[in-house]
Amino acid sequence: MSDAQFDAALDLLRRLNPTTLQENLNNLIELQPNLAQDLLSSVDVPLSTQKDSADSNREYLCCDYNRDIDSFRSPWSNTYYPELSPKDLQDSPFPSAPLRKLEILANDSFDVYRDLYYEGGISSVYLWDLNEEDFNGHDFAGVVLLQKKPIRSQ
Repeated sequence: MSDAQFDAALDLLRRLNPTTLQENLNNLIELQPNLAQDLLSSVDVPLSTQKDSADSNREYLCCDYNRDIDSFRSPWSNTYYPELSPKDLQDSPFPSAPLRKLEILANDSFDVYRDLYYEGGISSVYLWDLNEEDFNGHDFAGVVLLQKKPIRSQ
């Protein structure tokens, strides 16, 4: 990848209609797949929602923190949608077992908070291990996402 191509792609995204940012980003990645990693890590796209078919079609928020390739991990069932290939799934980031328990508890807690405070909407909590070899309960990071009004699905 050349810096000129990357700069041109960013310049083009700045000049196009911001309401079609996701579509334009996908089109650029389709035209230049070698720019995908850099563009996805540099361009902030609005939150979107998906439904978890493994958990009663509960909605969850999609962001960079639960994305792997073109799939998003549900905080409810811990599965990626759309499904990843077995090889990609093996390399995908999942929280360790103790951290997953904490993630489930955090999602349940923020779901109640969201319902009481916002009287609707969607919430999602994602946690990940910072020290993957030895989880000691202290080396993790996370993100809490709250959306008052449901937004368009992907």
